[in-house]
Parts: sequence; C-alpha cells; structure tokens
Amino acid sequence: MTNKSEIQSASSILNQIRTLPRHAFASRLAMAGVDLKTVRELMVHKTIAMTARYAHLAPTHKLRALEILVRPGPVSVQSGCFLDTSTNKPREAKRG
Repeated sequence: MTNKSEIQSASSILNQIRTLPRHAFASRLAMAGVDLKTVRELMVHKTIAMTARYAHLAPTHKLRALEILVRPGPVSVQSGCFLDTSTNKPREAKRG
C-alpha cells in the first residue's frame, strides 16, 4: 500500500520528466542564437521571464561567448582596445 507522500513524490518526478523536453527545446534555440522573444512565441509563454526559466545556457556556450570578447585581432567596439596576447592585457588601438 502506498502512502500520500510516495504518491506526491512520484507525481513530482513525472512532472519533472515531462518538462525536460521543453527545457531542452528552449535551451537549444537560445544557444543557436534565436532571440528570447521568438523562443517565447514558439513555447507559447505569456512572459519572457517564463521563457528565461526554460532557456538554460550550457557552460561551454557561456565560455565561447566570453572568448569572443577577448579574441585577439579586431578592435572591441565597446572598449576601443586590442587584447595583447603576449601579456593578456588590453592595449589601446592606434588611431590613424
């Protein structure tokens, strides 16, 4: 015979399993560069906040995003600096 807490526990696990595909769907769209407004519409959420709860970014995706900022070469639009890879310090771009 099962008690009330076992039934609640099983119900909670089933609810978590049902939501996994939605989390994966939202996360994969977000990591593919789809804007949250579009993800929200595809998931039929009323608010962006709810979509943000579903769209988790993988740690490697976050790392790749940060690496874009410190990639040597082109001038950062926001800072106007290059990253000097020999010292790992930013240096001002030469104005010409």
